[in-house]
Amino acid sequence: MNVSVESLNSFTKKLSFELPVELVDAEYAKVFKNVRSSAKIPGFRKGKVPTSVVEQQYSEMIKDEVLKNLVNNSCFKALQEHRIIPVAPPAIESDTVTKGEPFSYSVVVETYPELEVSGYQGLSLKKEKYVDNDAMVQERLKQMQERSSQLKPLDEPRPVAAGDFVTLDFTGYLEDVAFPGGSGKDHQLQIGSGSFIPGFEEQVIGTVVDETKRITVTFPEVYGSAELAGKDAQFEITIKDIKIKDVPALDDDFAQTVGGFDTFQELLDEITSSVQEEERARIDGELKDRLQELLVELNPCEIPQVMADRQLSFMLESMKQRLAAQQMTMEMMGITEENFNARYKESAAQHVKEMLVLHAIAKKEGFSLTQEDLDAKYPQIAEEVGRDLAEIKGYYEGNRDAAEHLGAQIVEEKVLTFLLANATVTEVSKEELAK
Repeated sequence: MNVSVESLNSFTKKLSFELPVELVDAEYAKVFKNVRSSAKIPGFRKGKVPTSVVEQQYSEMIKDEVLKNLVNNSCFKALQEHRIIPVAPPAIESDTVTKGEPFSYSVVVETYPELEVSGYQGLSLKKEKYVDNDAMVQERLKQMQERSSQLKPLDEPRPVAAGDFVTLDFTGYLEDVAFPGGSGKDHQLQIGSGSFIPGFEEQVIGTVVDETKRITVTFPEVYGSAELAGKDAQFEITIKDIKIKDVPALDDDFAQTVGGFDTFQELLDEITSSVQEEERARIDGELKDRLQELLVELNPCEIPQVMADRQLSFMLESMKQRLAAQQMTMEMMGITEENFNARYKESAAQHVKEMLVLHAIAKKEGFSLTQEDLDAKYPQIAEEVGRDLAEIKGYYEGNRDAAEHLGAQIVEEKVLTFLLANATVTEVSKEELAK
């Protein structure tokens, strides 16, 4: 068997095969024997069908099976010998296989790109300088207050004011004709939330309980319903109830209620520490992102489309899982697979390029995955997701794709740590970095 390998580009190879007649005839004999032993022809015992009859009845099937076996056996062997790892099934071009004649065919296969990386040591990078973010701490406290707030009735009757939560009935009219979807009963609305048509909530202010009034609004020019877009409409509303939000004070009682802390200062310290940790992680993550972007700039490469497509599919499934964990769906977020793919296809391709460059550096510098790496990583994952360590280990040991993904992440992290240790990193303000 003669095999020649031609590089069409950095990730595409063409393998051309010439199989001798002896190999073709041997495969024909083997396939013919198998077909004859199982052939069922009326008038003949199983395994005793004459050769001429078998050839006449099963010639095309035999030929297809011979071609498939010859290609599979020789192609797989050649890929192993030449250390070619396909990222997608090869595209096959072949002649017709004929008994008593040599057989030629070729395959075009996409592989992992061959990268010769350079310029990755001694890089100069800018890193955002950490500063305490009190505004984020206060926002976190405000969110906790909101979650702990409750609605309560008014102490004294009064008209609706901004910020109130009202329960109302409403019916919408276009030229005095009620339109579909424009009515609601016992609907709760926070005045000032902006959740209704512009101008609606402002006109509710000043209304009292049990009062019915008509208000006029104009639907936006760009609106979900073409029948309503840009139209003037009237809404007849009846206020049935008014409540206000009872926001708890930020004191020791609040700290005990929301987190089991003895004092508010303990709660504040915990939130501050958490925000600091998140901010430092964000800054470190953005530094690594800039480093990887720079590495791709220094080592540009083309990639097989199938690798970018697989990464995009992985990103899509990851998002679906995150939404499902929050009891949400893509439809609820107004996202379709089509617009997700259009938005993130370039990000997916960039991620693949970064991964390839990092693994090329790992190979050049001798970084690899060890069992010690996994033994150290499993407890971290178990703590992050709140699962038992044995369950985490069992998951990765029983899931090849997940294990390969985790191993790749660990190796990439080793490379990034190595590169940052050998880089000149200058801390600058967030504003200067943005420039």
